[in-house]
Amino acid sequence: MRLLGVLLLCALVIPGAQVSAQSRNFIIRVPSVNLPAGVEIGRQPKRLVVTFRFGAQGQVEGCRATRSSGISVIDATSCDLITRRFPPGRPGQEMRLDFEWYAVSPDPAQVRVRPGDPLMITSGGYISYTDYPSEANGRSGTVRYEMDVSAGGMPTGCRILESSGVEVLDTTTCALAMERARYLPSIDEAGNRRAATHQSLVRWQGN
Repeated sequence: MRLLGVLLLCALVIPGAQVSAQSRNFIIRVPSVNLPAGVEIGRQPKRLVVTFRFGAQGQVEGCRATRSSGISVIDATSCDLITRRFPPGRPGQEMRLDFEWYAVSPDPAQVRVRPGDPLMITSGGYISYTDYPSEANGRSGTVRYEMDVSAGGMPTGCRILESSGVEVLDTTTCALAMERARYLPSIDEAGNRRAATHQSLVRWQGN
């Protein structure tokens, strides 16, 4: 079996999926650079569940933690991220999102992570071993790449920052990321959603 490792912040949302609080679970994994000042969470990630609905104009309303992280400021910050960043949705639709806050961010020598960068939303696996391209002939490699993310949280471009050394692994990574990735977009100082970039790694393991 060919295995594949994906950096913690990589994830997937099924393109075009209609999501409700009663359907599949969607997860936002948040690195420590986004923690409120003075907040420490220890070695283990803090997990919580939030629910919210979309108002008449598609805006987020009524966000609340239905399962607390045990730290009230993290619960509140999670809802603040959703309220300020989540793109408009279908009026009346309800959603549930799982959050995982991590004490350790990725190695900055490998992946740039900044406060306010887009946050990837995941449901299930992002790229699995079944995506391994047969043309790679069992070779392994790590792809470091950067996505352009629109103000609506959609990928608009993909660049290879560091090649795996196997061209088909590089091209497959970008092709799958463009097809599957969705994000909580970045915001500017005025609170407006904006286009930005997101970096990540995929580690392909051949035979």
